[in-house]
Formats: sequence, C-alpha cells, structure tokens
Amino acid sequence: MISLYPSHAHRWIKCSMSAHAPRDTAARNDAALEGIAAHKIAGSVLKNEASGAHDFVGRTIGGHFVTSDMAIFTQIYIDYIRSLNADYSVEMEVKLPHNINGRCDNAVITASNILHIVDFKFGWKIVEPQMHEAMMLYARGFLQPHHQSVKLTIVQPRPNHTLGKIRHADYSVDQIVYHTDYFFERAALAQQPNPIATPGRWCDGCNNAVTCAALGYNIYDIFEIVSHGGHLQHNLGESLKFLQLAHTLITAQLKSTEAEVEANLSRGVHVPGWMFEPKIGHRKWKFPLKIIEAMSGFNLTKTVELSPAQAEMLGLNTDGLTTTQQTGKSLVEATHQKMENYFK
Repeated sequence: MISLYPSHAHRWIKCSMSAHAPRDTAARNDAALEGIAAHKIAGSVLKNEASGAHDFVGRTIGGHFVTSDMAIFTQIYIDYIRSLNADYSVEMEVKLPHNINGRCDNAVITASNILHIVDFKFGWKIVEPQMHEAMMLYARGFLQPHHQSVKLTIVQPRPNHTLGKIRHADYSVDQIVYHTDYFFERAALAQQPNPIATPGRWCDGCNNAVTCAALGYNIYDIFEIVSHGGHLQHNLGESLKFLQLAHTLITAQLKSTEAEVEANLSRGVHVPGWMFEPKIGHRKWKFPLKIIEAMSGFNLTKTVELSPAQAEMLGLNTDGLTTTQQTGKSLVEATHQKMENYFK
C-alpha cells in the first residue's frame, strides 16, 4: 500500500491519482528550510530542551540561519501551547486506516476534555482552520470516548489577518467522525489500482501535474472553450469562476513543468529552447558608508518610522497600540467561510 499523508489530504481526497505522484526529492527552497527550522526550534523548547526560541538566534538549524524575528514569531506558537495549561503531545505520529500516516504538530487535551489540534504555520500563505482536512485526520487519530469536542487551531504569526495570528474552528466529536469517515472512503479509493485523476484547484503543488494526462486534456478543453467564447455564455460571476479555475489548472501544470525543466538543466540534461541565466542582485556599496559620506559630502543615512510589524520583530507587544483602516477593496468569491468570517 502507498503511504497517504494527511498534509496532502486536501489533494488525494479530491484526486485519487495524486496519491501516486512521486515524492518531491528536489532540494528544499529557503521558505521550506525556514519552516522546518521554526518547527524544530518550537519542538525543542516545548520538550524543555531549551528555555525559549531566543536560545537559537545566530545558529543554523536544518540548514537555515535563525534570526531574532524568526525566534520572536516562533515563540508566539510556543506561548500559545503553554497557555492551554495542559499536557501536550509534540510532533506525535498518527496512524490511521488505509495507511494514512503523518505527524501532528501538537495535540492538547484540556481539563474540560476538549481535544485541541494545533498547527504551526510559519509561512506567509494564509491558512484557515475551517474544514482543514489534515487537522481533522489528526483529531481522529487522537480522539477518545471521553472527549467532549474538538478545537482546530492555526497559529500563523507572520501574515496579517482580520481574525488575528491565532484562529480556531470548533467541531463536535460526531462532526469529526462524519468527515473523516468520508476521508477514509476516499483513501480506500486512492489505494486501488488504476486510480482516477480528477483535475481541479487541488492540482497546485501536485508532483504529477507535469505528466498528468487528465490535467493536460482539461487545459486543452479550456483553450477550446475560451477560444470560441464559450465561457461568455454564462453570467458574469460564473464566467469569472471558470476563468479562475482555468488559471489554477494552467498555473499548476506550468509550475510543475518549470520545476522539471530546472531540475533537468541542473543535472546537465539539455532541454531545447531553455537555459539558465545568472540573477543579478541590487547594487551594494563597495566601501564602508562612513568613508563614502566623508569623500562625497553626502549624508547617505536616514531615519525611518518602524511599522507595527517591524516593532513586533524587535519584541514590542503592540496589543492596544495599533489600528487598521480600509485601504481599498479586494474581489473574492463569496464562499460560506468568507461570509462566516466577515460577520464575526
């Protein structure tokens, strides 16, 4: 049986073929290394192997250099776990039916028998706890008969969010069982020979995207529909949804193909029509700034006001000191989750 990872559940629940994609063996990028380092720091502190995230500043963890702002953001997650005042399980392995195996960031059971599944997200891409498939699967793995309810929590310290850096979604035990039973059904299908590929928004990040015939056929169908104006037969809202989906599918195969071409070129394999060219960074001063100022007579330094985010990186608690204002409008689909968040 193939291994099914909860972190990929949003994909294999929708597309059985995606579970058979080869694992990504390419070198991890800086963002991935940063996230791995942040999780290692948090795990060490929560296991009482260090007093706080600040102990790691200036060290290299998992191939990433730890900065003071990284320690500050990681400490937010650590402090939240400790604020629950209960025993916690750090990076515990979860095994579920149909060879679903993964590692949960943190599971906490409070005195009121509420099961907390907490996921630490160090990246900038906003993640919401509502209907988070991986967290629901982790909850199912930890569920016990005496548990009263389940709280899924995302701790994402870096990006700004209207609901804050720590966001929750509450579920009854029956709801978790109901949803994960369906996930198990989908997992069983993914384990079957000759699985079916079902392209959709979940194609983004799939390692099969570059060779997926079903995705390719969908993209060609999209081209035919758009070239003949078929998408204009619907109302404006439906046309926009169609074009957004088309953009997602094309982008998924584009990014996957780009990654494959880059991997081939890096291995010295010739790809007709493509090559690497050097990236040139911004210009930097060749000599100490004070020397250049003395020689030129120009003052090349300036004092700037720090933003609240920059002040937080220095350790300032900005609670009650900041405000926000509407700077414009963003067009988003009026999903149930968006409407729910809007009226909170």
